[in-house]
Amino acid sequence: MLKIFAFAPVGLALAAALTCVPLLKAQPSGDAAAPRPAQILTARTIFVSNASEECPVFYCASPDQPYNQFYAGLRSWGRYELMASPAEADLIFEIRFTPGRSGELPQVRLVILDPKTRVVLWRLDETVSAAARQASGRKNFQKAMSALVADIEKLVIPQSPASSAPTK
Repeated sequence: MLKIFAFAPVGLALAAALTCVPLLKAQPSGDAAAPRPAQILTARTIFVSNASEECPVFYCASPDQPYNQFYAGLRSWGRYELMASPAEADLIFEIRFTPGRSGELPQVRLVILDPKTRVVLWRLDETVSAAARQASGRKNFQKAMSALVADIEKLVIPQSPASSAPTK
């Protein structure tokens, strides 16, 4: 009889576990993309804000090159009308170049802000590849800036599932 009482807690725990199994549901597979903020998809006007630290000559020909190059890339894409003040814009694109410190690679970062609330809607980062020579550093900076503009295009013009599938 004592043996029955010794196994009773184990039996109760097992019974409780089995009754909870039907309550568990499978987690989503993660294939469905979360929705993008509506402001990003519908914006027609933007203000570009320069939040960069001074770009070193190893990567840039001028201290304001991240801002100027990003602005030119957006203008050549032609999707947005570039505004002179944030009050006139649907979105604020805050561009920033951050030189790498203590073993980190430099980055270009874009923060997309709602101009009314100043809430961050999205952030995109591109790392500038390491280089040993100034010419390579500048070329790698150019590639990172071009990739950042391409990232915006992918964000704003989402690919359909059929077109984003790998081709054989």
